Order: sequence, then C-alpha cells, then structure tokens
Amino acid sequence: MKIGVCASHERWGIVSEAGYDYVEGNFSKITLASDVEFEEMKKMRAESGLDVEAANGFFPGDFSLYSKDNFDEVKANVRAYCEKGFARGASLGQKVAVIGSSKARNIREGYTKDEAEAQFTEVLRICGEVGEKYGIAVTVEPLNAGETNFIITFADGMDIAKKTNHPNVLAMIDLYHHAQNGEPLETLDGTEGILVHAHIARSDRSTPTVDDLDEIAPKIEYLKNTGYEGRMSLECRHVPDFETSVKNAYELLKQFR
Repeated sequence: MKIGVCASHERWGIVSEAGYDYVEGNFSKITLASDVEFEEMKKMRAESGLDVEAANGFFPGDFSLYSKDNFDEVKANVRAYCEKGFARGASLGQKVAVIGSSKARNIREGYTKDEAEAQFTEVLRICGEVGEKYGIAVTVEPLNAGETNFIITFADGMDIAKKTNHPNVLAMIDLYHHAQNGEPLETLDGTEGILVHAHIARSDRSTPTVDDLDEIAPKIEYLKNTGYEGRMSLECRHVPDFETSVKNAYELLKQFR
C-alpha cells in the first residue's frame, strides 16, 4: 500500500522530504489555475520528485450539477471541466480522482432524492468516461452526515458507483467519515477490485501519530485484509503545524506499506 498526503502544491516538497510515496492535490484548484499557476504546480511536482497520484476537491462549491430546465447544459459543462482537469491531472501523474464536493453535490431544495440521484449518476458517468480517456479512475467519497445530505455511508458510495454502470467509476473509503457515521469495518468486506482509494485521520480529524496506533492499526489492517493494495492519503487537521504533522504521521503510517 502506498501512503501520501493531501496538500497544496506549495507543500509538495515537505511531503517528499518526509518520505511519502505521492501527494494528493486539489482537483478544482488544478483545473481552474491560470496557465502561470499551473506551470508553478508542474515545477513543484518536478522538484518534489513525487507524482500527484490522487486529487480531491473535485468540483468547486458553486459548480452546478443539477438542473430542472437545462440538464444538457450541466452535462456539457461537466464534460468540458473534466477534459481540462483530467488532461492537467494526467500531466502531473494523477491516477485517481476523489469526488466528495459536498457543497456541489448536496441535494438542493426542490429536488427529491431520486431526482438528485438520477442527475448525479449521469454526472459521475461523464466523469468516468473522461477519466478513462486519461487513465484516471473516478471515485465517490461518502461523507459523514454532518457534512452532506447525500451519499453518506460507504454503502451509499458503493451503490451510486454501481448505478453509473461505468467500469471507471469506483469506490473509496475515508476512514474518518466512516467512523463518524458509526459504520462497522465489516462494511469493507467483499470490496477487492472495487475499492481503489482511502483517506485516514484521527477520530477528531487531527494528525495520527505512533501514539494512536491502537486506534489506527485495526482500521488499516482490516482494510488490507480485504485485499486492498491501493493508496492511503493523510487528510486531516495538521497539529501543531503541517511539517511536524506529516513527519509524525509518517512514523505511524510507514509500517502499513
């Protein structure tokens, strides 16, 4: 299993120096960056020596994913956005995209769950189609009930990924959100080949360290015992600061490679 850190491009060098295998960037920032800003990202990737193998923050909060009047326009916008983002991501070494994006995906007032699910499923299918073109898998991130009203449990994420009926739309697990929802680890059973990405943090969303072995180890070991051999990114509040945080977490996570 590879270990990485979710980080902005200014911090990719710190992640590399700490010993991690890759970085996880922010998809919307990569996509919406100016050409000058994107050149800086490419420079930082080269200097760090790490590929941006994953990217989260897929859609900005104000990106329209639903429409009662002109959903064809929404789909066209999503496709164009994905084309630019995946092309840029591929040039940075991206292999997986994480679609959490709670503000964009939340079910809007005036929509039923079925209506939102039908349109979001089409959006995911477009993402999967374009991602496949660039060799980047698309994953759906379940979030805890305090952060979203749509796709909350791991089962929800698996279900909507399957409903896209596209081989490039798969599942991911954020073990922080999973625990916040009170979901048992047994929900990860039978996911080999479907589950392709993971996030980790302490139960209070801060940085795990070797002192948290008793909390963290059972989760990661259970995941690995399902046959999981993908990536695991540190996504958390960095305490006391980013550099110290990622170095301390590395001492814990390196043993699970």
